[in-house]
Amino acid sequence: MREPRVSIVCIFFNEIKYLQEAVDSILAQEFTDFELLLVDDGSTDGSTEIALAYAQDHPDRVRYLEPPGHANRGMSAARNLGLRHARGEFIAVADGDDRWRNGRLREQVAILDAHSEVRRSVADQTGGFEESFTGLYEDQISQSKVFLASGVWFAPQVWLDYRQHGESCSSAVTPADYRRMRRAFLARPVHEAAALCWSDGDVAAPD
Repeated sequence: MREPRVSIVCIFFNEIKYLQEAVDSILAQEFTDFELLLVDDGSTDGSTEIALAYAQDHPDRVRYLEPPGHANRGMSAARNLGLRHARGEFIAVADGDDRWRNGRLREQVAILDAHSEVRRSVADQTGGFEESFTGLYEDQISQSKVFLASGVWFAPQVWLDYRQHGESCSSAVTPADYRRMRRAFLARPVHEAAALCWSDGDVAAPD
């Protein structure tokens, strides 16, 4: 089977209200050379059945993944599970409550084709997502590693609608949890984050 150009890793946990809209917005993309990995982080609300139905209806494009025992391991572990199964040249990440705007993949792949220094290998090189960050700051810590390891392209376009609702990770967190995770993120020394970017030791981390 030919490898797709893009692997989309869409994680979800109890997103029965929004998962269908999120998946439909991905499947409606004009750019079609992609696979969609639906990674279930232990849902108990019926969203598992929604994801399984998409995998059954689109077997050549959609795959369903879950951790052993259908465990809830957190956002970073779910993303890493998707990364391990991804076959594409590029990686795109999505959440089960977001809605992609049409044209996202087409425009982003065009940018990546024009800037060969940004590749999927960066995700492998930096070790993926930090699984100790199960919710808040899981994206910031992984982005920090990528910024240290590779060229980064900033674009002015808006490519998704970020949904804010009372059941989201950021809404459900307590002030104490927020302060704890913020301290953990800010306490990570720059040189330690940089060291995570080189797995083979051919490039020395800063002193």
